[in-house]
Amino acid sequence: MLHHGDFADMCRGTQRTRSRYLQRASPSFTRRQRQPIQTPLPTRGFVAGQPARLGALGLALLLSLTMGCAAWRCRNARDAHVIESRQLCQQGLAAWHKGKADEAETRFAAAIAACPTDQHARQRYAEALWQRGEGPQAIEQMREAVKLSGDDARLLVELGEMHASRGELDQALQQAELALRADTRLAGAWSLRGDILSQQGNMQPALESYHRALVYQPGDTRLRLALADIYRRQARPRRALSVLQTLADQYEHGHEPQQLLYLQGLALKDLKRYDDAAEALSLASRQGPPSADMMYELAETQLLAGRLAAAHWSAGETQRLGHDERRTNALASRIEAAIRDTGGTMRR
Repeated sequence: MLHHGDFADMCRGTQRTRSRYLQRASPSFTRRQRQPIQTPLPTRGFVAGQPARLGALGLALLLSLTMGCAAWRCRNARDAHVIESRQLCQQGLAAWHKGKADEAETRFAAAIAACPTDQHARQRYAEALWQRGEGPQAIEQMREAVKLSGDDARLLVELGEMHASRGELDQALQQAELALRADTRLAGAWSLRGDILSQQGNMQPALESYHRALVYQPGDTRLRLALADIYRRQARPRRALSVLQTLADQYEHGHEPQQLLYLQGLALKDLKRYDDAAEALSLASRQGPPSADMMYELAETQLLAGRLAAAHWSAGETQRLGHDERRTNALASRIEAAIRDTGGTMRR
């Protein structure tokens, strides 16, 4: 049996339970429960050191932005100098093609002043100086162009050709070898190497270099002529003549290059075909201004062919062109002796 006090306590408990139930069901309670839990920031090491580090980070960011803008401005300025240099180069080339060498040289020099690190300006200036006969200055500028290009193989070949033209064969060979290290398929480098070795008397290595050059540039006339000359100097006139005849077949009769006809004449002379040799050498002498060596070979071949009148005239031209006096006088004496032996009758 419940007493009155027990019943009152039970009612109060029921009211508290009902109150808690209503509190959980109320919207305000639900909103409070959905709020994110706020985690306090850690305070360890923050108060003394972290603000300083944040300030340094901000300063670094500001400096990087400032330096980035400066670099951008610098790059733009450099690009503007390069553009100005290239424009001056184009103006120089235009002047050069019009035959205005002085103006061209001035433009190329201005291009270098506008952008000293422009390899193209250095190259063009070097070429202009070379054409004007200023070899040492041209070589100096070409060296700078090579350096700025990072040892471009074609520029190395051009520098080597300048050295070779001045008789500086060791320096020229060095440039050819450097060019081949950079590009083993560059025909110009193999050709330059062959030319130098040929001048130095190294026939077989020169021949191999020309063959390598022809692999990469098979239609080059100059290379084939150089190859034939090596064969002839190696006492292989038939091989030389075969190369030359193949080349001559590409031209109309009477329009062959002078050097081709000259080498044909020498190969025929070596084969003791003197009449054919005299014809080839005579035609070569009419294809352009003949050299003293060409006229000497023609005079001697005409003597061997029995064409004494023609040999006498050719010997006189040899002397006029300043050929070696001792050899020319000896040849003239032989011709005079042959004329005496025929009783003064001279065959042309």
